[in-house]
Formats: sequence, C-alpha cells, structure tokens
Amino acid sequence: MSLMSLLIMFFSNFTTSIITILTTRFYYHPDYNIKQLLFLAYILLIIKLLFFSFVLFAFNDYIAKNYIEESSLTYFVNLYILVFILSSFGKVFIQIFVMEKQVKFTAKVNTYKAITLFIVTSSLLFIGEGIYAIVYGLIASWSIQLLFLVPKISNHLETNFNFSILKEPLKYNYPLIESAVSNSLIRLGDRYV
Repeated sequence: MSLMSLLIMFFSNFTTSIITILTTRFYYHPDYNIKQLLFLAYILLIIKLLFFSFVLFAFNDYIAKNYIEESSLTYFVNLYILVFILSSFGKVFIQIFVMEKQVKFTAKVNTYKAITLFIVTSSLLFIGEGIYAIVYGLIASWSIQLLFLVPKISNHLETNFNFSILKEPLKYNYPLIESAVSNSLIRLGDRYV
C-alpha cells in the first residue's frame, strides 16, 4: 500500500505540474494566450491521467494476482486510483478560479465539497463501512467539486491544437518536477520511517 501511495503521489505531481506552472508563471504573461495554453495543458493532462491510470490499474492487478490473496484490498486500491483521477482534475480546475480571484465561487465549491465529504463519510461510518467510508466520501466530494467546476471551465479555454506553444512552459516545468517528487518522498518517508 505504501508503494502505491508513492506511485500515486509521483503521478499526481507529474500530471498536475504543468497546470500549476501555467497558472502561476505564464498566466499574466502578455506574450501567451492563456486560454489556448490551458486548453492544450488540459489535453496533456487527460493524456497523462489516462496513461498513469492504466499503469496504476495494471500494477495493482499484477500485485493482486501475485502477492495478495484478498480481493477486497485490490478493490480498495482501485478506489484509491479513482480518487487520484478525480482529485487531479479537481485540483487543476479550482486553480484557475483561484488565479482569477473568484474567491466566493471557490469558497462555495470547497464548502460543498467539505459538506459532502462529511455527510457521506459519517453516514457510511454510521452503517459500518469502515475505511471504505472515507474513500467513498472522497470520491463523492471530488465528484461534487467537478460538477460545479466543469460547466464554468469552458469559459476559460480556447480550442487550439498547436502544441508548439507549450514548448516554453514545458521547458520551464519539467525541472521543477524533480523537486516536487523529492519533497513528496521526504514527506512520505517521514511517515514510514
């Protein structure tokens, strides 16, 4: 389980880093059309998420077949991967609204997310679901957040399939992934040591 946590943290940093760079360093840059950059970054994010999700599901399936006798643990890890997918989208979508200083909207969305997490988790814990209650609560809360964000995100994107405009942001982005991953390893290492 700890190896899967490390993998998911690495994949999460790797997939969401380009959006982080675009919404911080390149968002106000006059030479870049941010709507086109964000559209291309979201296409890249979807491709990365599909690839990493496939890798995680395949890795989980391999571990389950060869080392784990309990199918419930495999199911739990698959749910954990779903949380990874939903949280990656949620994190990058909310970042745009934070950058545009839409504080009321982001506060409302995060409040609904927290309320959903509390209601789903506490009700499932009450009926005896155990650890699954937390995972189902996370899935429900990230889904609620995406329900609010996806319809509004289309106003912030402009369709353009010219991937050459991503060259500069990607050049700036990839060296920063190493520091994010090493930071994640240090944080996780403190938990397991």
